[in-house]
Amino acid sequence: YASGLYKDDLVSAGALTTAIREDMGATKSSNPFVADIYIVTKKDITMATTKKSTVSEGIYDEYMNVTPMDGKLPKKWIDNHELLDTHLEVERRDYIMAYQQVSQNKTFCVVFDIKTDTIRDQLESLDLGKGSIVGLVTENGYEVIDEKIEKGEKSSLPTEGKVFYDQSFYQEVMASGEMSGAKEVKFGGDKYLFIYSRSDRNFSTITALVPMEMVIGQAESIKLITVGLVLL
Repeated sequence: YASGLYKDDLVSAGALTTAIREDMGATKSSNPFVADIYIVTKKDITMATTKKSTVSEGIYDEYMNVTPMDGKLPKKWIDNHELLDTHLEVERRDYIMAYQQVSQNKTFCVVFDIKTDTIRDQLESLDLGKGSIVGLVTENGYEVIDEKIEKGEKSSLPTEGKVFYDQSFYQEVMASGEMSGAKEVKFGGDKYLFIYSRSDRNFSTITALVPMEMVIGQAESIKLITVGLVLL
């Protein structure tokens, strides 16, 4: 269908697009990480998407002209697609990154958006202690952040700019090429243990800032328990 084999058979094309949308809708419903799916077709072939049921003209050539490249091929992992956002009225906040695959005959592209809310739920499940900040940062600096504070407590997050991406210690780590590690840093005037682990597949980074007083406190608790057990 996306290669244009049914463009002169409107009845078959209509049945196919309905079936395709149903399959994509089932995939979206069964996978909590999938926000939306798009089959980006050429100009004279109607796109199939989970975003909207109305007819959308294909924009494959325009999309290929602006999508980031990895050598001669489009990147498989991207963290934005502004042309699709505009064409299909996609909300940028609904996805944190996207996976895309171009057909072998280079006539269409399938794009999967990764749901921001599901990534946030994953981050919220990582409890590194009171005052800790965890996040996922994409290659180009889009962030999903969760801060462990009680209701009514003052946030340590900056009021302007990115939480991690704009920090010098984050940029230094990214420039070093190290894929994972930990170091003591200053953030908002306080000392934190900065922990990071970078994906070699999509180059996003799972990051965390843990207050040093929390780290030291845990170490002191372990020491006291150890001494107590030895005495016992």
